[in-house]
Amino acid sequence: MNDLAQTHDIMHLTNKDIPKTAFMLSSFGAMLILIEGLFAIFFRSIIWAIAVDIWVGIWVVWIGIILVMIAAIIGGSTTALVLRPGFHKAEGATIMTFGILGLIFGGGYIIGSILCIVGGLMAIMWKKPAA
Repeated sequence: MNDLAQTHDIMHLTNKDIPKTAFMLSSFGAMLILIEGLFAIFFRSIIWAIAVDIWVGIWVVWIGIILVMIAAIIGGSTTALVLRPGFHKAEGATIMTFGILGLIFGGGYIIGSILCIVGGLMAIMWKKPAA
């Protein structure tokens, strides 16, 4: 199979036996966590620095950076669910772990972390359909 055919096969999620629901939930959760992290870095930190103290603003920037890193790790794991469905348990555990870690930092307005936790659990419990 040439490279173009492999790329074409990867791009069609409907033809592949993958944990689709877990992928979608975790992807949406990662997007929400990323959005909150970026808002914390670029907007909330300025507001807190002006309203309270510069050090509070700096602390909010660090929380935003942590949330962006968590979102990147969850996003990478959701991509791995599609590319390597045989490792769904390891990827699901990674998604759940970082979803819980994101929940501690308020990731994704709470709902993003909950989506990641549920998506990770679904990835762990997923069974490949019989052929």
